[in-house]
Amino acid sequence: MAYDSKRGVVVLFGGMAEKSLSNPDPSNSIDDEVFGDTWEWDGENWTRRASPSPKWRYENNEWVQYDGDYIGPLPRAFHTMAYHDERGTVVLYGGYNGRGGSDTYGLRGWGGVVFSDAWEWDGEQWKPLMTTGFGPVRHHQIVYDAGRKALVAFGGLTRDNAVLGDTLTGTAPANKPERGSK
Repeated sequence: MAYDSKRGVVVLFGGMAEKSLSNPDPSNSIDDEVFGDTWEWDGENWTRRASPSPKWRYENNEWVQYDGDYIGPLPRAFHTMAYHDERGTVVLYGGYNGRGGSDTYGLRGWGGVVFSDAWEWDGEQWKPLMTTGFGPVRHHQIVYDAGRKALVAFGGLTRDNAVLGDTLTGTAPANKPERGSK
């Protein structure tokens, strides 16, 4: 979640509902539900602005589910977001999908995909910024440093649960950051 000072709204993306809290039986495996909706709070109301809701099409005599025209981050939790004042957009980075498997956006780990992608939200649509960068990370923090005009990331966990304690900076989201920059 990040505050977009240009538009005066709070932007929220994704999140997770931990189903294991409502299902204490460990023999009954239930995946946590991970969300991929984009919401905005204007101080009075929440408005859903984008959603990767599945769509259907008829193909080879059966209905097939597909992603449709949605372009944006895949559903995730434990990501971070910051407002980038220079670009006038909210930047999202990393996170975890809560499920097994792998795809082009992240790497397998911790029972699911830990993402290494970055996106920016301009109030109308998501745009990809990079497919690699700081590396796959979750449970980290990222802020915009106005003095350096750069995003600064700290900490987090890797796909192998290694604890990160370094600081990373990047002058623009599309630039690969330098590890250990101060």
